[in-house]
Amino acid sequence: MLTWITTYIKYVENRPQDFNNDVKNNVRQIKELLSRPNIVYKEADPIAFEEYARLFKHREGELAGQPLILNMEQRYIAACLLGIKYYSKQYKCYLRYFTEIDLFVARKWGKDHFAVPLITWFVGFDREPSAWCQILAENEKQAKRTYEIITKTINQPPLNKVFVERKTQKYVECKINDGKIEYLSGRGKGADGSNPSVGVLNEAHEVTKMSQYTNIKTGMGARRQPMMIVISSAGVTPESVYESLLERNRLFLQKKKLGKNDHIFALMYGIDETDDPTDERCWIKANPAMYEGR
Repeated sequence: MLTWITTYIKYVENRPQDFNNDVKNNVRQIKELLSRPNIVYKEADPIAFEEYARLFKHREGELAGQPLILNMEQRYIAACLLGIKYYSKQYKCYLRYFTEIDLFVARKWGKDHFAVPLITWFVGFDREPSAWCQILAENEKQAKRTYEIITKTINQPPLNKVFVERKTQKYVECKINDGKIEYLSGRGKGADGSNPSVGVLNEAHEVTKMSQYTNIKTGMGARRQPMMIVISSAGVTPESVYESLLERNRLFLQKKKLGKNDHIFALMYGIDETDDPTDERCWIKANPAMYEGR
């Protein structure tokens, strides 16, 4: 629903002390983007995604076993990614405006809980032909961790009616469209000629080789509407992918409006450089879910 976007924009505008400059710039640009005559908002996919997310259960904590109910910022993300569209004269249909999400947020926000339905949605229900997701990380163990979170989830009903784990081939298959989800071995580039529709880079602050990101992005170039999902908490690893994307994203977030080629949805929570890290009042800037008690 469009109200998921407008409500969150007003929330950020009315509580400037709780959000850093990056988030304020994000909502300002989204507000401007929606005012353009060539941009439309279609609510069908965001609403369907919210219902789909309820099929996923929390795995731990006080909410263990309960369905995933999207919170305010998760609804905002879903609405922006899935609802904001433009008409493509080339393909003669409406396409998603954003082709990448860079979500940087503190631990305990629930990144994995939100990422799994998002990843499987783009593979199974985004209407991209021959959907193919590749998960990468600093090493195979880390990439496999994200993959195993997915397999543990999809092996449970009712999701096992839609997805099946092919253990021998090491990938998850979507029964609806033959889409697949696989993880790459460490710093591998993927198979020659691969053109995934979805790329996932989890905990980007631990990844030190920028080519892992660029290789996947390049491989997605021929896709009609690809989606790159970069998720991370803050880190201190010098020259990490997180640091590179943080610097890049801040440059275009400072623009008055998104440019013609700015199709990255960058939502980067964190304290501002002028904040005192020991001041508990600013911690909510890094973890917006603190208003929920997390």
